[in-house]
Amino acid sequence: MYEKSCSSEVNTTRDEWNEEDISGYHFHTYFFQNNVQSSGHAERLRTRVETNIANGLLNACITSEVYYDPVGPHPVGMFITCCNKTSMTPALSWFVQNHGNLSVLIHPLTREVLADHTEKATFLGQSMPLDLPTLPPVVKQPLKCIPEHVFRRTDD
Repeated sequence: MYEKSCSSEVNTTRDEWNEEDISGYHFHTYFFQNNVQSSGHAERLRTRVETNIANGLLNACITSEVYYDPVGPHPVGMFITCCNKTSMTPALSWFVQNHGNLSVLIHPLTREVLADHTEKATFLGQSMPLDLPTLPPVVKQPLKCIPEHVFRRTDD
């Protein structure tokens, strides 16, 4: 069963977040995988992200493959843009201006995976419910913006 990503049932063990705990940020760009226009828009947007990575605007970011089926807690097709902290501001600015009618889930990468996807997350565009029981509350090490972390299907 899907739960709203802003569920009031999610509690964390602390009241404040430390910027030093954040290893990077995920931008999950969602699309309706059975809708040709939506999936085409996402594919074109991903190409534009990759172009901006290559030209240096998003130089500390990488993209994942396009996932045409739900994976992990994510309810629809998507691709991930993973950015180190140094690229958060330009990436946020770029996605705000360019996401169009696609929804983008933005969250930090910390050890507190469940809170990252709920309390510490925000959406550009319409929010989507996440399948929260698929997420561990806490992991030993946060994911990083490196290919072996972004391209693992079993993780976020």
